[in-house]
Amino acid sequence: MEKLTQLTDTHEFRVGLAVGMAIAAALVVVGLIVRATPLRRRFPRLVGLAGLAIAGGLVVLFARLEEVRERGDDPGGFRLGLAVLALGGLVSSTRPRLWTGALAAVPGAWIIIDSGFREMKPNVRLAVMLTIVVACPLLAAFERRSPVPGLGAALLAITAFGHYVTVPDTEKARAVVGLTFPIGLVGWPLRLVGVGQAGAYAGVGALAWAATSGGLARTGSVAGACASFGVLVAAPVAWEITAFRARRTPKRSHPGEAVATGWIAACARRPAVVLLGLHAGLVLWGSRVAGLQESLVAATVLAAPILALGTVLVAWLVTPAEPVGAFDRSE
Repeated sequence: MEKLTQLTDTHEFRVGLAVGMAIAAALVVVGLIVRATPLRRRFPRLVGLAGLAIAGGLVVLFARLEEVRERGDDPGGFRLGLAVLALGGLVSSTRPRLWTGALAAVPGAWIIIDSGFREMKPNVRLAVMLTIVVACPLLAAFERRSPVPGLGAALLAITAFGHYVTVPDTEKARAVVGLTFPIGLVGWPLRLVGVGQAGAYAGVGALAWAATSGGLARTGSVAGACASFGVLVAAPVAWEITAFRARRTPKRSHPGEAVATGWIAACARRPAVVLLGLHAGLVLWGSRVAGLQESLVAATVLAAPILALGTVLVAWLVTPAEPVGAFDRSE
């Protein structure tokens, strides 16, 4: 509770919240227009603007809020990296495969890491770059396969809060929490906008940059922040595994079908509750257990098995939606 009070009383959080509420209001208008007009037929799920809104909002905060600018920050490189990541998301959406998506994220991830963290230890730079490269296509896959449209935006807001409670320097993290909270609500429970394919890449890059900037004083917190992407990266892996097993065992008619008994069947009927609960648990472990370790290796050792457990639980409990197609018009 003290940590939460410290957050809401800060100037960075309040400015981030103001920017986030202004963006959220615009997203609500766009979402309602799409829902109430023939434009709805052009979008297979939801208009995908939440991820780009988070990235764009952070660029605004970076330019306007002196408290989130630090010595060595390169705003031009940060903006270029986000733009290249978003372009990579658009390109990869024409052929949505995890490996092609990872390749498309490499240039933008490299620009962000090279422009902002040149003094960081090589192993930490590599870990952050791998996180961006892996998390971008996985979040995009989550956006395509989530049984709850719009939930990805709300999960990103929880991830941002996990970053805040684990990094030692919280100036950027406070602003990001304020920014993502209202945008996440527009995604779920309002279900008016989704993260989007390009937005998945830009959003991951923006959150990873902010968390890494705040975690330089304790490298274990960087690993904890990376683990706080939680269900957003665990669920797509789980659904890929269940789909692969279904192809190898043709007798199973529905690859993601959970065992229809007792509480497992109840969980399958409430995917939003299950995904939110699992994500909160993974973020809690990543931020308050793994992320409090001093070394990157120790934090990674603590985070990896819990992420694996989360992957197993998602595969067991949550049935994915069918993909929306090769190219998502929500961009």
